[in-house]
Amino acid sequence: MIGETVSHYRILGRLGRGGMGVVYLAEDTHLGRRVAIKFSNAAPANEIYRGRFLREARAASALNHPHIARIYDYGETPDGQAFLVMELVSGQDLAHLLARGGVSVLQAVRIAEEVAEALAEAHRNGIIHRDIKPSNIFINERGQVKVLDFGLAKLYHVPDEKSTAVTPATAEGTVLGTPAYMSPEQAREAPLAPSSDLFALGAVLYECLTARRAFAGANSVEILAGVLHVDPPAPSQVNTRVPAALDAVVEKSLAKNPEARFQSALEMLAGLRAARAGMAQPETEETEVLLPRSGVAAAPTPTLWHTLRTLAAPWRKSRAAAVTAVVLLLSAIGGAWWLLADRSYRAAPGAQRWYREGVAALRDGTYYKASKALEQAGSDPQFSMAHARLAEAYLELDLMDKAREEMLRAAPPDVDAHLSRADRLYLRALQLTLTGDFAGAVALYRDLLARAEPDEKSNAYVDLGRALEREEKTADATEAYREATRRQAQNPAAWLRLAILYGRQLQQQRAAQAFDQAGELYRNLSNPEGQVEVLYQRAVAANRMTNFNEARTLLEQARKLSTDIGSLSQQIQTLLQLSAVEYRGSGDYAQAQADAAQAIDMARASGLENLTARGLVDLGNAYFLKGDADQARKAYQQSLEYARRFHSERNEARALFSLGSLAMRYGDVEEAIRQVQQALEWYRRGGYQKEAANALVLLARAQRQKGDYAAALASFEQQAQIGEQVGDGSLVALAEQGSGTVLMAQGRFPEALASYRRAYDAAHQMGDQLNSQYDLIDAAEVYWRLGRYADARQALASAEPSPSRTVAALADETRAEMALSQRDFKGAMEFSRRVLDLPNLDIDVAVTAKCTLGAAQVATGARPAGLATIAEAARVSGKSGSPLLSAGARLAYAEALLAAGEAQQARNTALLVQPWFAGAGNVEGEWRCWLVLSAAEKALGDGKSQESAQKADHLLAMLAQKWDSDSYKTYLDRPDIQDRDKQSKLKAAR
Repeated sequence: MIGETVSHYRILGRLGRGGMGVVYLAEDTHLGRRVAIKFSNAAPANEIYRGRFLREARAASALNHPHIARIYDYGETPDGQAFLVMELVSGQDLAHLLARGGVSVLQAVRIAEEVAEALAEAHRNGIIHRDIKPSNIFINERGQVKVLDFGLAKLYHVPDEKSTAVTPATAEGTVLGTPAYMSPEQAREAPLAPSSDLFALGAVLYECLTARRAFAGANSVEILAGVLHVDPPAPSQVNTRVPAALDAVVEKSLAKNPEARFQSALEMLAGLRAARAGMAQPETEETEVLLPRSGVAAAPTPTLWHTLRTLAAPWRKSRAAAVTAVVLLLSAIGGAWWLLADRSYRAAPGAQRWYREGVAALRDGTYYKASKALEQAGSDPQFSMAHARLAEAYLELDLMDKAREEMLRAAPPDVDAHLSRADRLYLRALQLTLTGDFAGAVALYRDLLARAEPDEKSNAYVDLGRALEREEKTADATEAYREATRRQAQNPAAWLRLAILYGRQLQQQRAAQAFDQAGELYRNLSNPEGQVEVLYQRAVAANRMTNFNEARTLLEQARKLSTDIGSLSQQIQTLLQLSAVEYRGSGDYAQAQADAAQAIDMARASGLENLTARGLVDLGNAYFLKGDADQARKAYQQSLEYARRFHSERNEARALFSLGSLAMRYGDVEEAIRQVQQALEWYRRGGYQKEAANALVLLARAQRQKGDYAAALASFEQQAQIGEQVGDGSLVALAEQGSGTVLMAQGRFPEALASYRRAYDAAHQMGDQLNSQYDLIDAAEVYWRLGRYADARQALASAEPSPSRTVAALADETRAEMALSQRDFKGAMEFSRRVLDLPNLDIDVAVTAKCTLGAAQVATGARPAGLATIAEAARVSGKSGSPLLSAGARLAYAEALLAAGEAQQARNTALLVQPWFAGAGNVEGEWRCWLVLSAAEKALGDGKSQESAQKADHLLAMLAQKWDSDSYKTYLDRPDIQDRDKQSKLKAAR
């Protein structure tokens, strides 16, 4: 749910999960404050539970007490999931305090007092908490107690003066609570009363005083048996510092019979205060005793002020003693200053070694290696920086839940006391990264860079570069890596990251030089994982540049080396990239499927969930390009389910994007838009601008296919803006290319040509060979439509040869249409058949080729065969989900019917498609419709022929106004246009 908005609460991160629900950090967008939002575990279909949840949350929201975490709001999501919004309490829960060393006897009493005050307020309002336990008792930064989870409490009827029984307000329900703190009646599922909460508070107090639970056992059955039948020893028998008066309070609160307990929270509060009054000592607060988990009291630790006061005491005795006292006092102050100054926790040497290895692996980009090393370092729970860096590794691996859990371990409430200023800055930067505030994180990394020692500047620049990459500031990241190499030429991570960015920018020569440097350094350092990463990233760059043979060779080398050194994650990634090379380059779909399947099996067997989800998408891609839609959909759906099960949010978006691509390929435009919009929303929330831009491309294509041209142009414009913001020319090129296709659909040929030229210039400048070829073919189509056949042939010649079979198919399709336009029917049939002989054609390519073939057949006398071919194309286009494709095929069918002498059917078909062209604003297409109608009506002796001819004249005049004069003239000079003029007797229109 991270990034989603529920009502007016934007979910920022996950805080934890309990028995009753999942708690998230959220931002109240109305009031601009951070809150905690809890979603119930109950299914939306459970209407009884939902109704009770909301009813009881409403009652709890009325509680207003300094020791109760407020309930701000409650409600339901659109799908019926109940939630409540709570005060976000910063601090530490009592469970963590007990685990980290315990609390003093006095602290325990004061905590119990404040919890009792909170319970008194709740009970007065008819609410029983039902789950008082250490993890629901928070100590905020001011030392104040806050009781949590009143929103999942239970209503009860407050008894009047004559009543002796207290009953629950609802008959149905579940046994809620935690076994170790349940009252006997709660364990038996009997009606509850306020004294049930007091039993739980007594159990919590017992644990605070003794560092052990009142009721323990190997499982919940044993624990509940103790609750029902065992009386724990008095606290003073475990901790001799506990006074008898406090023993009595605990004993009464833990009575098995509810009537033998305190009958109200106020009564228990009075007992606690009386016990504390008997404990008070003059120096007690300055010599607090912390009780370790062993249950043995630690020696008193004087406070700094107590030490200073003691040292100053000799001042009154003599001048010499006073001088000594001042010296000692200054020494004490110096020691205190040292204690309060920036200093990092010093982990054991072994943990430090693992930490250094993990950080180096992070910079190298070998994230699995980093995670394994940092998991070893993080075995020390107090080593905050190890947990923080581990969170970073998990973030790179798209293991978001694990990343957030490690950040919670890295940054407990008192963490600042154990960290240097630089480490605190790093923790804050990573927190901003996890919440998608990449710009804020970059600012902190720049601060870290400014503070870095000279010998650490190079690594600091690498860290800054990685942060800039997340912000998608490619140029700035490239410069950061350059500076890192200038400051330390022997830094392999800097060279590797620099090479990767050069590869993404299609700067082939610079990328090769940087990869060479990184590879040599890793060899000199005897770092085989780094060598594998260089080979792998080199192959990724070669694949992007369509150098498929080079990519395959590099990946085979990486695969062998990663196998030799036993680097499983790198083996899996290499296999997945090999799969992509096979289906993109050679078209060997069987091998692509085999590589992806092997990678998936290895990932599953090793518990690498994110690689499993990613591998399933790659497997689906192989099936997709092979034309096996069912298997592709199955693989994508499995990836989606796997990603959701293991909270791999980026893979979830990738699977949704792939499902959208598949749906669009097979004509389900609405489904395509639905899937892609989900992916786009996640990319936008996460700040992944390039992925968002790619999703916008697909969304715009679906909108274009649906006929929503205004929305499509707007989506392409958004994509272009992202490209300009992040300095990525390839995104701008794709946006221009997409805009050109929309303008073509609207019959705006000169404008479309200008878009394709801009797209080609941007792609060519980037060195993007494949998209440059697509742009040239698109431009060639516009050229021939404008009657500029020589320019079209030149563009096609520049686009070939190409290793892509798709490029070859599109080029032949364009040649076929151009031949038909020039009345070269033999050439039109030859090129069309060559296209149709290819496997796994896109629907639009197949439909266009069949329309061209059928028209040529009709023109050469094979009328039945030609009409049947176009009729089949029109039928298939109707299932494509593309109104443009369908309208174009039906218009081609109407023109063929007219040429074949089928005037009535030609007229009927033209009448069906004319409204679509008019609605799309496609003047050129609508003009052709009225030409068919005029000629067909004339042949049928219909008196409307002249009216249709006048409408055609009007549209042709509009076309002359919309296009420049040269484009208009060359268009009318096309041989096929002249033939249509002759058929319709409309030469005067020129």
